[in-house]
Amino acid sequence: MFRTLFLALGIVLALLGSYLWYLGFFSPVNVQRLEAGPYMLVGQKLRGDYGQSGKAMDAMRVWLQKRHIQCTRGFGIYFDDPRRVEKSRLRSWVGNVLENTDQGKAAEIREKYEIKTLPTTEYFQVELPFKNQASVFIGIMRAYPALFKCAQARGFSNQPVLELYDAPNKKVTYLMPARPALDWAREYCGE
Repeated sequence: MFRTLFLALGIVLALLGSYLWYLGFFSPVNVQRLEAGPYMLVGQKLRGDYGQSGKAMDAMRVWLQKRHIQCTRGFGIYFDDPRRVEKSRLRSWVGNVLENTDQGKAAEIREKYEIKTLPTTEYFQVELPFKNQASVFIGIMRAYPALFKCAQARGFSNQPVLELYDAPNKKVTYLMPARPALDWAREYCGE
């Protein structure tokens, strides 16, 4: 009986470990300092639980695709630390990256959403695999502490994080400005 129980437990642990490996849980977290951008972003302001950002991105993607606008990369800019800010007061700006081929459709897009260009900026970057929504949660648990550690080592905190969800390349890129970016909240949230 114990042998069967240990065998079953071993199989469950092996399957769980394999799934976590597939999601990127064991991927190395390498923080690089580099320049990235510019990004033309189609987005909208959100206030409240960061968990609502996926639904907002999906609704926007559907709206854009109905207008034959390519949407392969989503994004979220998250301004507040959910461990320190009440859930109802969390600020984010989320949406889709507008590809070069669709920039001529900006007027039509502006009827419903905002378009902003995030210029080339120096960032701390972490890239992790993107397999499904669980990959994003694992990435947040692993990338954010490494990014915050880099920022704190340079004497600043409360930096916004830009998450780029790149479905075709199956990766999530977490970008934190390598210099204080206090104007991002004003630029994207009007505050």
